[in-house]
Amino acid sequence: MIRGRTESTMDFDDRYEDFYNESAFVRQDETGLTTLEISDFAGEDADVEKRSSGAYFYSEDIYMTEFYYTGIYEGSIFSYSYESGGSEVARITRNLEPGNGVMNAYIIAKAVEKDDMEKLKANIYVDEDVIENFGSDLNLIWGRDWEDFRQAQFTEVAPGIYQDTVFGSHVERIVHGSPVSDANVAVGTFSQEEIQDGSIRDIEFGVMMR
Repeated sequence: MIRGRTESTMDFDDRYEDFYNESAFVRQDETGLTTLEISDFAGEDADVEKRSSGAYFYSEDIYMTEFYYTGIYEGSIFSYSYESGGSEVARITRNLEPGNGVMNAYIIAKAVEKDDMEKLKANIYVDEDVIENFGSDLNLIWGRDWEDFRQAQFTEVAPGIYQDTVFGSHVERIVHGSPVSDANVAVGTFSQEEIQDGSIRDIEFGVMMR
């Protein structure tokens, strides 16, 4: 059930302005509409034709793989948007709109060098509607067998937009050039056991990238 839902306020809010947070790869306009600059996140070595069209994994040979997204709302699965009582309540999108009553979330990932190892870096983004509804109940889980788990520690990177980052190993499970990859990163109100067991009945909210 949505808690503390707000009505749409996306006309003009004096907290919003045109700016780009380069380190977080978020661009926000004066209405609050926030776009994740996936092309910048992917980097100059990524395939120019593909890097701006979704969340991709890439390496020096620039092969790229599209991720698959799944949402969960009150135990039901959705692929892009979820409606309840005739109104949209949750959306998986790279164009986040904070404060309009619709919970937005997205995850982007790529291969990076960290501690002399190639690892998966995933940035997880949610808007203030997610934070207002679930806040400290949000957890992150990732890994080939969903073996890594912790409470989310979101930082506000633009007005109403929050980001957290995780690093995973097992990069070899990504098959470059395949139509779908196996990234295994998720954010939501779940326990580690619920995700590992595939039991979603009691999960209020979640977004998974596979």
